[in-house]
Amino acid sequence: MDFQTKYSKRHLNGTIYIATRRVLEEKLRSELESGAGELYLRFKAPFAAYDIEKIAQLAGELGEIYVIRFKVDFRNESRGYAFLQYIDASLQAKAMEQCQGKGYINRRDCEPCGNRGFVLSSVEVLVKVPPGSKDGEVMTIQNPNTNERINYRLVVERSVYFRRDGLNVYSDKLLTISQAILGGTFTVPGLHEPVELRVAPGTQPNTQITIKSRGIRSEQGVGNHIVTLKVFIPTKLSMKQRLLFLGLAQAEDPIFERQTASSYRNSEL
Repeated sequence: MDFQTKYSKRHLNGTIYIATRRVLEEKLRSELESGAGELYLRFKAPFAAYDIEKIAQLAGELGEIYVIRFKVDFRNESRGYAFLQYIDASLQAKAMEQCQGKGYINRRDCEPCGNRGFVLSSVEVLVKVPPGSKDGEVMTIQNPNTNERINYRLVVERSVYFRRDGLNVYSDKLLTISQAILGGTFTVPGLHEPVELRVAPGTQPNTQITIKSRGIRSEQGVGNHIVTLKVFIPTKLSMKQRLLFLGLAQAEDPIFERQTASSYRNSEL
């Protein structure tokens, strides 16, 4: 008996049915309709790669099929799975033994590749990252065994202290009011080691000091380390600090008032 004589094929509501033409007893049919012996099948390739009737014929070698339900979408393409029932529900266990829990049966099992169609292997490759590389740069690495070339994108961890612009690095140094007024020598973190920073007396906020050749090294040259001086203005003062600042205020020359008055007179002229 050929396949078309033994089984019917129809498409209904997103499912392709291949079912037996055999008339079953009411009790047996009722058990099968309730899901007895149902198997779940999954597919590893696109639907177009499969011949539904050949799959049914392969499944039929184990026993007589009650129904196979192939699930498809609105484009009539496979959703990647189907359901299979044999008339003899006990064949469910036998089918699972043959597929060894993989969810599919392949008569051409390939041990080296595990039926993937390719062999997984690993190789250690020494990667030389050029100095001064930036985040997001792409490096091409060649597998010495297969000569396959693979692109890798570099991810550089962001620093909470340094900022980068080209080969130059930027950082901030916080000074107290007295340090900004009196100046001095301070130690600040560098890219490779701490560096000394000389601050002149009377340094103004946001003054930038350039430390030559302490930036990023690359094949194009060496950048600089640029430090921006920030002056901390306290919001709360102790009584002693307040008295000292009051004394300073009385001794200060009203330079800002003279500059403002001079600017006002020049504008009138």
